[in-house]
Amino acid sequence: MIKAMGASNSAVMRAFLYQGGIIGVFGTVFGLLLGIVVCKLLLVYALPLDPKVYFISHLPVQVRPIEFLLVGVFAILVCLCATIWPAVHASRLRPAEAFREQ
Repeated sequence: MIKAMGASNSAVMRAFLYQGGIIGVFGTVFGLLLGIVVCKLLLVYALPLDPKVYFISHLPVQVRPIEFLLVGVFAILVCLCATIWPAVHASRLRPAEAFREQ
């Protein structure tokens, strides 16, 4: 639609990449916060394990900030990489072809 209104290929590509980046950042932040909450809950309320099956009595949990940071950066990079193909495809599509496919 924005291509039919005169947007350039690079503008369409940027719009897709920005949207993918925003979704990736919000999803990553939400996921990391949820992960921290679950880890803290597991530290307070240890999940008991059957001593007949396992050599430990509860589920061990270690919260390392550097690991959360690395997972967050990787998740955002994966979201941006996953956005590249649709962005390139949309930027190369001619408006008449886009409307015809619907």
